[in-house]
Amino acid sequence: MTIRMTHSAVDLSGTLARLAEFAAGYRSAPAEAIQPARDALEDVIACMLAGRDDPSTEAVSIMTQALGLGPALAVGTTLRLAAPYAALVSGTAAHALDFDDNFEPGLTHASAIAAPALFALADAEDLQGEAVVAHHILALELQARIASLFGPETYDRGWHSTSSLGAIGTAGACASLIGLDAKGVRAAMTIACSMSSGTKKQFGSDMKAVHAGLAAQAAVHAALLARAGIRGTEDPLGGRMGLVGLMSLAPTAERAAAATADLGMRWALVDHGVLPKRFPCCGAAHRALDGLAMLHQENDLAAAEIAAIEVTVNRVAAQNLRFDRPETVAEARFSLTYPAARVVTSGRLSLLDMTPEALADPAMRSLAAKVAILHDPEAPFDLDFPTPVRIRLGDGRVLETTVTIGKGSLKDPFTREDTQFKFADCCRWAGVDAAAARNAVTGLAHLPFRETARTLEDIVKHRSNRIAAETETDR
Repeated sequence: MTIRMTHSAVDLSGTLARLAEFAAGYRSAPAEAIQPARDALEDVIACMLAGRDDPSTEAVSIMTQALGLGPALAVGTTLRLAAPYAALVSGTAAHALDFDDNFEPGLTHASAIAAPALFALADAEDLQGEAVVAHHILALELQARIASLFGPETYDRGWHSTSSLGAIGTAGACASLIGLDAKGVRAAMTIACSMSSGTKKQFGSDMKAVHAGLAAQAAVHAALLARAGIRGTEDPLGGRMGLVGLMSLAPTAERAAAATADLGMRWALVDHGVLPKRFPCCGAAHRALDGLAMLHQENDLAAAEIAAIEVTVNRVAAQNLRFDRPETVAEARFSLTYPAARVVTSGRLSLLDMTPEALADPAMRSLAAKVAILHDPEAPFDLDFPTPVRIRLGDGRVLETTVTIGKGSLKDPFTREDTQFKFADCCRWAGVDAAAARNAVTGLAHLPFRETARTLEDIVKHRSNRIAAETETDR
């Protein structure tokens, strides 16, 4: 039997070389991207603090301690580990509650990969916080440009881009952070290609959070392996057995050209921003939840008034939100029915709503059963898909709206109240002092990162001691 296969002959070695040269020569951040980067780092640190007690983070923490301690703080905890394992724990904590940002150009949870990796290296190598902020911008830029080679097809096929692609661009930023030349940066990105994995089949399980941790760990490992002299193929992405063709469509010359166009002149963080999450659940649910929150605010709805809720989402969102009757909190994060029941009656979804006790609330389970999710299984994958929501009330009235722009985007940014509510929600969940945590984050860009790490470590220690004291008092 003969198997015939056709593959594009497009060679992406030049594309990777140009991205590596750009990253190696990167010295200062574009001024217009600095504040968005600081905002993203503040958001992800809050998520790390909140995610420290999640079972996935705790399990990863136990495993990494068995491997030995080191100089780098796993942010959100008091653990000090070798840099790759600090990144693994921090990345898992950042993504554990699914409250961390989305990044549309990369289809990644960008900050949950980049920040843990950069934090770990900056602490281990005693680098400046200013460099962390600058290289966070670079990590997102490289994530976006690498992802543009694959296109949205890779995500549509079921790959979780956070873990399958996110490490590649972040590895380039990590290599740049520790001062590697263009060959070293290119090697780091090539090495990260060999660590690319993770599918959306894991959504709704503990492993989904670990995807971000593994991507952050891979980025650090790749940079350190490159510094140690490991080299790989010149073109891990293109050609017959390249990663692009294996995970997506065959690479094209058009995408190759776009991936390096306007390098240093246009920045993904400026043009697209990141999407901080308003709700602690899968981003695929957020436009629907924005619409339900709006209708609640306008009508002050109570559960007893609602006869039915209909939400129309795109095909990929329907695939992600596959737990109509979630039995665990992990499944509830990849549900639309349960979050919709909470948001339509309160206007918000807090971390306090994502507990086994809250999930078991009979009133919420009854209302969640009234939520119908509609989608066209043949519709193309479209990130800008409008999301109509319709509420049918018991008295016959119908309330409806359509959301086309998600809250947190550049066109509809978070208000100060949104940011403060989320940060406080995370700190309350973590049991840490919100004011102290915010001060630590504010000083990050102006201090050696090691000082910020020590401050965050002290904040968590204070929390741990307070809980221990309360436990002792209870006895």
